[in-house]
Amino acid sequence: MRAGLALLVFTSIIGAPIAALAQNGTSYRVLATNKTSTMQKEMQEAAEAGYRFAAVMGGETSFGGKEVVVLMQKTPAGTPREYRLLATSKTSTLQKELQEAADAGLRVRGPDCV
Repeated sequence: MRAGLALLVFTSIIGAPIAALAQNGTSYRVLATNKTSTMQKEMQEAAEAGYRFAAVMGGETSFGGKEVVVLMQKTPAGTPREYRLLATSKTSTLQKELQEAADAGLRVRGPDCV
């Protein structure tokens, strides 16, 4: 994964409120890697299996060194989603990729995004 000025997750559908996610039948999948392309692929595979993005963290982990760790949550039936992961060290690249994602109809998801 490239050194990160920003690590952003985009989704094509806005998620449900947190209270709606705390239901019976909820399960989780933890994804961890140090490569942006691998994480995007694993997030999309999880989404196809019914999981939704829940949280992200990056930095040093006990086992993998510098990694990004994503928590995916599976809830009862929902709308399929597409995920795109951006990681860059250049502001200009981030601006370009953010605009491309917005133009494609995706919305920012992350720890502080609703």
